Amino acid sequence: MLAIKNEVDRKTYDERQAKAQAKYEEEKAEYNKQRNLFRYFKQATFAEYPWESKYRSDLICVWYLAYIIFLLEEWFPDGFYINMGVPTDDKSFRQKRELGTNILISAFHLVEDVYENDIRSFLNEKVRDLVIKTEISTFSEDDKDSYLINIFPEAYASLIGLTSRGKLSEGMSINADIGGGTTDISFFIVKDRIPQIYKYWSIPRGLNYIADMSGFDYSEKDFIKYAHKEIIDKFNHKKDEIVYNLSRLLIDLLRGSGIHKSSLLNALQDRIVVYNGGGSTYPQLTTPIYRFTDVKIADTELWSEELVKEKNKVEKVFNLLTTAYGLSVAIDDNDVVLCDLDKIFAQYYKEDDYERKEIDKDVC
Repeated sequence: MLAIKNEVDRKTYDERQAKAQAKYEEEKAEYNKQRNLFRYFKQATFAEYPWESKYRSDLICVWYLAYIIFLLEEWFPDGFYINMGVPTDDKSFRQKRELGTNILISAFHLVEDVYENDIRSFLNEKVRDLVIKTEISTFSEDDKDSYLINIFPEAYASLIGLTSRGKLSEGMSINADIGGGTTDISFFIVKDRIPQIYKYWSIPRGLNYIADMSGFDYSEKDFIKYAHKEIIDKFNHKKDEIVYNLSRLLIDLLRGSGIHKSSLLNALQDRIVVYNGGGSTYPQLTTPIYRFTDVKIADTELWSEELVKEKNKVEKVFNLLTTAYGLSVAIDDNDVVLCDLDKIFAQYYKEDDYERKEIDKDVC
């Protein structure tokens, strides 16, 4: 009888252990899902991305920035200004500029008016009460100027730091900032160290996308080892698709200019594509894009002449700091003026119907 009882107890124990393990795995999976979801709060706020949390992504943006502002006001009591980059394309920049401004002003309001610069009260607040106390401000240019806020397209921010220091040669080039959530691409021409940007894009694909589609968390596993080749190929194909479509658009603009499309394609061949952002640390992602095959990485070599104190401590993350550096040297977001793509070939338009012109490769 004792043996039978022991067998029953063991079976009951095993069943309970199995149920407990199953419940643990279920709760762990849900935790990981939520944890990974919250990486995308900025992307969900500024770009088209599915958001399944019960807390709005723009509220999380406000809370995140409020925490940073608490620290900044402690470190810089005499005041500071904020330049922030947002993922956007050229068509929606003004809208995203207003949204970014509203979120930052809401964060300032939370810090200064609601919690009166008491970071402990903010951090100890229950989430349900924090939701009630957080209000998204409406856009005001006066408030924007008062709080010394500038909002820039991330594609612009990652570029201005490079061109302002003469890091890139003149001519048509592509810049690709591969981040965790988005990849921001800009098409520009450098003139006198100033980028003349004609178009920029932000696509909701970055390191997180490749990791998610490959079925792993890249903060826990080696990215290159676990990333699926077919997913990386899709990511690289998307970059090619954007720039290929750009070349088709440029060809359409040639009509009536006296320039044959082969001249343009030859001028674009072997032009510069410069990579920065966290994704630029992986050679599998820093591939040539369409005809832009002169690949440059915003790494230590590209920034070799910069006078950075204790450079050895940051040399491994230069490609990550390029956007931050660009934001630090930018002056006013009103200066972000997109050049007119329709006029890009103005200097080449023919004077004679029979005249054929070639594009100067060194200029374009």
